[in-house]
Amino acid sequence: MEFIDHLLRLDSELSTRIFRYSQKKGLRRLVRLWASSCDGWFWFTIPFFMSVYYYNRNNYFATVIWNLWLGVLLTAVIATGIKAVIRRDRPPVNPKDRIFIGPDIHSFPSGHTSRAFFLAAFALLTNPMLGFLALIWACGVGFARIALGRHYPTDILGGIFVGVFVALITQLTNLFKALRIDVTLLRLIL
Repeated sequence: MEFIDHLLRLDSELSTRIFRYSQKKGLRRLVRLWASSCDGWFWFTIPFFMSVYYYNRNNYFATVIWNLWLGVLLTAVIATGIKAVIRRDRPPVNPKDRIFIGPDIHSFPSGHTSRAFFLAAFALLTNPMLGFLALIWACGVGFARIALGRHYPTDILGGIFVGVFVALITQLTNLFKALRIDVTLLRLIL
């Protein structure tokens, strides 16, 4: 228990230092922009509409996009579920910047970071060059969430774990094809 208390204190101190540093250096606009580049509305709607558009046009591309969309959705469900169970308060360093609703009032794991690292890992498994660039972007998203005072470093680590885990599940199981087979079987049964 003493180790956990020490880790939580260190987590809080590091979070506060990063937040104060970004405020002092005038990085707020940059980190806000970087963090918002992984807002959920964009990553839920665009892949969904792309997957609907390409559904009967390009089978390979449609499957990749459907896996992307399902992965983003699964990442959100897992991260939100963990937040609802853990119920860790967000860092107290930035109380003016609170527009959270529902389970998102909690901080562990970071949903933005989960989504960013899912996208980066998904890209790495699909296209390594694009994945490398996405990995740099995802690291920036994680840092920006701490710099805005919305997450602790361990929230970011938890988000990385969730995102990479979902990317591996999505890519290794080819989730869309697996679900499509189940739908086909249901149609045959019914």
